[in-house]
Amino acid sequence: MDLNTDLKFIASEKLYNKLLKLDIKTLGECLKHTPYRYEIYNNIKKISQINENDKKIIVLVRVEIMQSRRSRNLKGNFTKAIVKDDTDRLEILWFNNPWIRKNIKVGDLIYLFCDISYKNGKISIINPKYKKYKKEEKIEEIIYPIYKKSNNLTQQDFRRVNKKIIKNYDVEFEEFIPETILKKQKLPNLTKTIIDLHKGNSEEIKKASLRLIFQKYFLINLKNILRKEYLEKQKTYPCEYKEKEIKDFIKTLKFKLTEKQNKVIKEIIQDQTENIPNNRLLEGDVGSGKTIVFLIATLNILLNKHQACLMVPTSILSTQHYQKILELFKNYKFKIALLNSKNSLINNKKVNKKEVIKGIKDGKINFLIGTHSVIQSNIEFKNLAFVIVDEQHKFGVNQRKKIKEQNFSSLNKEKIYPNFLSVSATPIPRTLHLAIYSDLKLSILDEKPQKRLDIKTKEVSNKLTISKKILKEIDFSDVNNIGSAYLFIKKEIQKGNQAYIICPIINEPDLENSEIYNLEIKSAKEEYKKITNLNIFKETNIGLLHGKLKDAEKNKIREEFLNKKINILVSTSVVEVGVDIKDATCILIKGSERFGLSSLYQLRGRVGRSDKQSYCFISGNINNINTKNRIQALIKAKNSFELAEYDMENRGVGDFYGVKQSGNYTYNINKKLLEFIKKESIEFYQNNNIKKYPKLLKKIKKEEIEVHME
Repeated sequence: MDLNTDLKFIASEKLYNKLLKLDIKTLGECLKHTPYRYEIYNNIKKISQINENDKKIIVLVRVEIMQSRRSRNLKGNFTKAIVKDDTDRLEILWFNNPWIRKNIKVGDLIYLFCDISYKNGKISIINPKYKKYKKEEKIEEIIYPIYKKSNNLTQQDFRRVNKKIIKNYDVEFEEFIPETILKKQKLPNLTKTIIDLHKGNSEEIKKASLRLIFQKYFLINLKNILRKEYLEKQKTYPCEYKEKEIKDFIKTLKFKLTEKQNKVIKEIIQDQTENIPNNRLLEGDVGSGKTIVFLIATLNILLNKHQACLMVPTSILSTQHYQKILELFKNYKFKIALLNSKNSLINNKKVNKKEVIKGIKDGKINFLIGTHSVIQSNIEFKNLAFVIVDEQHKFGVNQRKKIKEQNFSSLNKEKIYPNFLSVSATPIPRTLHLAIYSDLKLSILDEKPQKRLDIKTKEVSNKLTISKKILKEIDFSDVNNIGSAYLFIKKEIQKGNQAYIICPIINEPDLENSEIYNLEIKSAKEEYKKITNLNIFKETNIGLLHGKLKDAEKNKIREEFLNKKINILVSTSVVEVGVDIKDATCILIKGSERFGLSSLYQLRGRVGRSDKQSYCFISGNINNINTKNRIQALIKAKNSFELAEYDMENRGVGDFYGVKQSGNYTYNINKKLLEFIKKESIEFYQNNNIKKYPKLLKKIKKEEIEVHME
């Protein structure tokens, strides 16, 4: 059966229309929508053997009592069942599942697949999955694939349609990994991989997972090799190192550069003197002085009478950079422009956007700062020699590719690439850099500027108890719960400082999934409502920021916080990339178990942006051992690079960057695996003519393969 066969031939009209909203129209697209994790039940227990907090257990029971009633406290109905085996009895609850009584009758023998919680001194089982007992079928393991869903699609919708496709149609995906590689690594072909991800057993899922991981990083490594070879044959604008002028400029700064900053500046300028374009990644801790480093490197370009461009993710950040740059370069006769959704400026003078575009094209504008506005199709540079992308992981592959090619216009008869600098505060472990970004040179800033203090960090409980201790006497050592953290925040505000309170999600989670059911997380809206009603914050200006606000509203709130019209900003993680708020000295991060370690580090970095002492309080499910270890790692790590290496060694790539590894698979993407795949990729390329593998080449060129560090 052709993978391009329309799903309308096998799905109901209602289901078909729901799938269309996810851009799933064909058999192939449906099968490619693989599970992002699995619930694997293989812990077989008798009722008497069940312990507090048992996970993924299987219990064979007989139903004694089934009762349905309306809940007084929760919206909807619930069904209560009493079940037993030969050792004990147990109570089960299903919420908002009215058809459960049609499927299960008193006297039925059923398997329960469930997690155990322990509340009010007794075992509690809520919303377990179940299956009727069949004499010929002994269940020792059952796997539920979990799909990303939306538009009212249920897990059952995905499971049923994929099961139907696999059972009734002989599908085959085009293989692009050479057969010799698959045999050598003992990996399944692509068709078996996709099918096993939907319906395989544990071992098959494990193999399929490894195949996808190997495939992804094999392609990345080959793409990097080809890209590097290609760039080595291209041209750029070589620039002279204006050493005297650069040193004179550095002397005018009000602060002294660190040894690392001086080293990295020389590395970037060395790139500029070469005849071929260079790609470099500049990594640095939050507040390590990355901006002044790339601006000094930019100065060298401008002194050579070539153009430079800085692209940043938000309008407010572009404006802040622009004002800083104008101040730094005020003694030069450069024309510096700002272009974003709100403004078009040349040397701080408001002008028509067309005037900026014309100035870029004729070379009269030397330096352009902006958001994605700088990569519009009508923008052509005369001699762009240097591109900086700040917070590079916030831009897509195509956006970064487009900014590199802004010289490829009617003004240039040949392709001339600029030198490209990616800037990121998200630390990448060196192993991961070599595996994924091997086509990039790497510069690291891991020293703090002088007078910058460590952020004092501690975990606090979720209790709202507010101590009787007089407000002015409360100290960092007194803070042990959210209530005392609020008091401490109030004290900081009275000193003229500002604070963040971070929540992980906008709305309370729904109760469909038993895992989500137990999460005790307060939303940003709930938090905002709560603290505005607290007496200690009655005269405090509080703002609310989250991802569902329109861009104009977000920018308005950020500007009000920047201008100190807001004292406390309650927000989701949209503040992770933000502007410098010099007076923000305190941050409370709630629901910490919902953030990756990188996000926690980035969020903490919203404070400590000046020489003032800053503080970070972290709350959440701190009884969870993984959360506790994560918080302790954050407290103990001397810098983000140490943190990155620690987390990669302990939990792999996915957990650090806050991304689910494909399928939450058994195989962890760790240092050893990445190094192995890189070795195999290089060996394959060196020993084979890649042009003899057209399907592989097509895949490399077609797919924009990337790991998003978000």
